[in-house]
Amino acid sequence: MNADIFLDNRGSWQWEVVDGDGVYLRSDRHFDSQAEALRNLREETHLLNPTVRLN
Repeated sequence: MNADIFLDNRGSWQWEVVDGDGVYLRSDRHFDSQAEALRNLREETHLLNPTVRLN
């Protein structure tokens, strides 16, 4: 699985986990920084080393 950390249309950072069929899991929170979003991604999904694309 891959994860995307992206800037949404509100100017906040969010993350989503994507598999071959599309979006698997998406954060319901908005973050002030990419680092916060990545930290939350790891806490919520327990993925220690996800393949992350920063957009």
